[in-house]
Amino acid sequence: GQHEEAYGIYKSVVRSAPKDRRDQDIQVDSLYQIAAIDVARGAYAEAEVALARLVQLVPDHGSAHYTRGQALLHLGRVDEAQREFEIHQQILDAAPVDGPMAIGQ
Repeated sequence: GQHEEAYGIYKSVVRSAPKDRRDQDIQVDSLYQIAAIDVARGAYAEAEVALARLVQLVPDHGSAHYTRGQALLHLGRVDEAQREFEIHQQILDAAPVDGPMAIGQ
């Protein structure tokens, strides 16, 4: 519930120079969290900018495409939102199915 504090921490992580792959993964997650906080507080334009950057860095980040679609809808950019939702669905369709339902349990 401390969105402003979390937002500041995530921003500092995104601004830091990654030392290795783990740091890069943490930066990607931090960028997504920034956008999710922006969406939660109604800052859709800011969220869309962060998510556009994120999907350029990680094109197969399904959650980023979905959340970007939500932000775009709120901004009245329906066609672009639909495209993001379609990309999200393509990523889901390409993902291997695992878990209890995948093995018929």
